[in-house]
Order: sequence, then C-alpha cells, then structure tokens
Amino acid sequence: MNKKAIISTVNNTILNLKVSAKKKEGVRRKLVITAKRQESVWRKLAATAKEKENARRKKLVVTAEKLAVTAAKLVATAKEKELVRRRLAVTAEKLAATAKEKELVRRRLAITAEKLVVTAATLAVTADELSATAAKLAVIAKEKEIVRRKLAVTAAKLKESYEKLEKKVLERTKDLEMARVKEEAILLSIGDGVAVVDETGKLVFFNKIASDILGTDANQGLPDTWQKRYGVFDPISLKPLATDQIPFTLAFKGQSVSKMPLFIRNPQVPNGKFISVTATPIFLGGKSIGGVAIFRDMTEEKEVDKAKTEFVSLASHQLRTPLSTVNWYAEMLLAGDVGALNEKQKKYLDEVYRSNQRMVELVNALLDVSSLELGTFAIEPKPTDIIKLTQSVIDEQKPQITVKRMKFSFSSGKNITLIQADPKLLRMVVQNILSNAVKYTPEGGEIKLSISLADKKNILLEVSDTGYGIPKNQQDKIFTKLFRADNVRDKDTDGTGLGLYIVKSIVEKSGGKIWFHSSGEVAGVRASRGADGKENKGTTFYVTLPLVGMKKSVTGVK
Repeated sequence: MNKKAIISTVNNTILNLKVSAKKKEGVRRKLVITAKRQESVWRKLAATAKEKENARRKKLVVTAEKLAVTAAKLVATAKEKELVRRRLAVTAEKLAATAKEKELVRRRLAITAEKLVVTAATLAVTADELSATAAKLAVIAKEKEIVRRKLAVTAAKLKESYEKLEKKVLERTKDLEMARVKEEAILLSIGDGVAVVDETGKLVFFNKIASDILGTDANQGLPDTWQKRYGVFDPISLKPLATDQIPFTLAFKGQSVSKMPLFIRNPQVPNGKFISVTATPIFLGGKSIGGVAIFRDMTEEKEVDKAKTEFVSLASHQLRTPLSTVNWYAEMLLAGDVGALNEKQKKYLDEVYRSNQRMVELVNALLDVSSLELGTFAIEPKPTDIIKLTQSVIDEQKPQITVKRMKFSFSSGKNITLIQADPKLLRMVVQNILSNAVKYTPEGGEIKLSISLADKKNILLEVSDTGYGIPKNQQDKIFTKLFRADNVRDKDTDGTGLGLYIVKSIVEKSGGKIWFHSSGEVAGVRASRGADGKENKGTTFYVTLPLVGMKKSVTGVK
C-alpha cells in the first residue's frame, strides 16, 4: 500500500473517532439530564414518605394513650373486684367457724347427757352396794370382838414369854460385852497400829501402837475425821495427797490397799513419820460402812535406806574415777596408741572395754538414783522442744531398729508448744522408755511412738511395742529398783533394772504421771509373733507431763 492510501485511511479513522466522540458526549449529556430529573423525583418521594411516617406516628401515640387509659381503668376495676372477693371469703370463713362451734357445742351437750345417764345408773348400783357393805360390817364387828378376846389371852401369854426372854437377853449381853472386851484387849495388844473409821471418815477406834505412830492422844477422844486430823503426803515428793488418794477413802470405795507408803505430819508429830498402811473396807449388806487400817512405822527403815543410798552414792563416786581410767586406757590400746595388737588381743580387750562400759552405765544409773532419793538432783528447766528432743533420741536408736528389722512410726500432734523442762532429765525419760521397747521387742516387731496433748494442761507421750510383755504377777514391781521381769532376763543380760525407777521418779517429781498396759493386744493391733513362732504380748507405756513444765531446783528435786 502506498503512503497516500495509508494517510487517507488514518484520516478517515480520525474522522470516525471524532464523530463517535461527539455522539458519546451527546449521550452523556442526556444521561446527566435524566439523572437530575430522577434525583428530583426521589427527593419528592422522600418528602412524601416522611410526611406519611410522621402522620402514622402521631396516630400510634394517640392510640397508645387511649389504650393506657383503658388499661388503668381495667386495673382499678380488677382491684375492686378482688377486694369484694376477699370480703366475701372472710364472711364465708366466719360463717363456717360459727357453724363448727355450734356443732361442737351440740356434741358436748349430747356427751354430757349420756354421762348423766351413766352416773345415775352408777349411783343406783352404789346405793345397793352400800347397803350390802353395812350388813357385812355388822358381821365383821362381831368377828372382831371374838378376835379381841382371843388377843387378850395371847397378850397375857406373850408378857410371860417376854419376861423370860428379857432375862436371857441380859445374860447374852453380858457374854457379848465380855467378848467385846476380849477383842479390844487383843486389838490393843497387836504389835502394829490398828485404826477404824466409820462411813463419814471419823475415827472410832485405835490401839496404843496406832496412837504412838499417829501421834493421837487417847484422852482427846475420837471426834475428828481422818482428813482433818492428819496431814497426809506422798513419801517421795512430799506433796499433799488429795482426799481420794488416802487409803481410807479408797477403802470406802470398796478398794483394798496393801502396804501403801505415806508420810504423815500433825501437831503431835511435827517432824513427820513415814508409815506403811494396809486398808480394808468393812461391808455390811453389800455396802461399805467404814474401813480398817493397819499401820507400821517405816521412819527408821527410811533412815536406813537413806544411809544405804548415801553409801551407794559415795561408793559410785569412788568407782567412777578408776572405771573412767580403765575406759581411757582401753580406748588407747584399741586405737593402737601403744603399738599394734593382734586379733586375739583386740577381741579380749574389746570385751574388757564393753564390760567396763556396762559398769560405767551401772555406776551412772546408781548415782542418778542416789541423787533422786537424796534430793540432790539439780533441775535446770528451759524452753524445750519435746518433738525435736524425741527425734534425736529416735535417731540414736535407729541402728538397733534397723538391725532388728522393726516397723517403727512416730507421730506428733499439732499445736505442741515449747515446755519448761530440763533437757537432760526429759531425754532420760524418753530414752529409757524407747530403748526398753527396742531392747525387749523381737526381730520383725513393731514400735509406735506418739506425742499429743492429753488435755489443756498436760502433754502425753505414748510408746507401744509388740514385745515380750510384762508378766501379770510382776507388773506391780516394774517401777521398783533393780527389778527385771523373769521373761526378759535370759533375753538381755545387760539391763540394770534402774531405768524405769529413774523415769518414774523424774516424771512424778515433775508433776506428771506414768503407767502402762501389757496384754495380748496393743491399741487394737493383733500381737506379733516372734522368731520362735509364739505370740508376743506387747506393752504400751504412757507418760503425762504438765505443760507448765518442771520447776527449777538448785539443791535438788523436791
């Protein structure tokens, strides 16, 4: 195609485009005019819609106000109707109550009428019975007259019999009086003191020995009660005994007391005396009417015991020094400080060392006992954590517990505070009781230790085991010096028999109590069996200590 043709084509195309553009611009202007017309119509329609909406709202408001007025009128009408209904209901209830009352009165009148009819019939019967009774009384009067005459004859015979009986009673009274005089002479001649009290505690008899022992003047008569006349004290702590702890009081309750040691003091015996009392209740018709007590003066024996204790204390002090020396040299030899030893020499020397240790323990125990009995055991109380102290004692015993494969448990209650106690004495108490449980329980046994509050004033230590137990016929001796039960002597030869005596002395001098229970079962747990297959009895020890703690004593435990 030549150049001119191309230019011609282009020019034609440009002309066509300009024509198309003019057409489009015309169409656009028409569309704009149409849009403006439509916008004017829309605005007119919107104004019309607003007017209609405003008119509709005004009509609705008027209608709502009319409905509210109508509703208020209906509510007022309903309230008036409810008030009328309630008044009618009250009137109906009153009418019903009146009807019931009338019916009740009618029934009561009917019952009263029936009772009156029955009463009339009863009175008629009673009149007949009275008439018959009058006839019977006349017959009885005649019979009584006959009986009176017979009684007069009998009375004459009884008078004669009474006179004879009175003569026999006089003769018998003389015999009884002689017997009583003989019995009093026997009682007065008995070598021990004898005293009798009635159910009120008043002394009604005592012999010469009792008068000498108790410091009672026979010329004063016997007007006072036992509690008023004598100061009665514990022979160890020298604390006054409560009324319910005195032998006569126990006898009134039906309990026999055998050889109970006491310390008494009164104006006639200002320095006091140690006595042993055996009291027995007097029963009449199954009821205690008094008590009989036999006294024995133990003052001289106490002085002898004191001298023995002082001797033991002196001897123990003298023995401690050479024993400590032997112990020291044995330790040096075993440690090889003076040369090596062969196995045989070590064996024999180790036996010497262990035997010497047992002797040291025995001497220390004897010194503790002597100090307790002589009152030279000083107490230095301070705030002590009994839980921590007990745990340290348990740690000391753990090797033995592990070797014997025992089940061991320790529990402590909440809110257990520090107590004023001498840690040394408190440790002796816990250590002795726990070591006994470990020592006298066979392999595979069980030991339980607990600390709790017994009450608001006391703390309770409880140690139970499934060991060999304590024979019943020896339980009353378990807290005495140098005593060891028969069933454990062949099982352990190292015991001194002083541990529980020391524990009891410390506990009681601290204001506490110690006791035990030994039977086939412990705290509801079936007794264990030892290596020999036999059932073990088991023992539980209980110790209470006051929360206020021990009192300080420089000169000794008092």
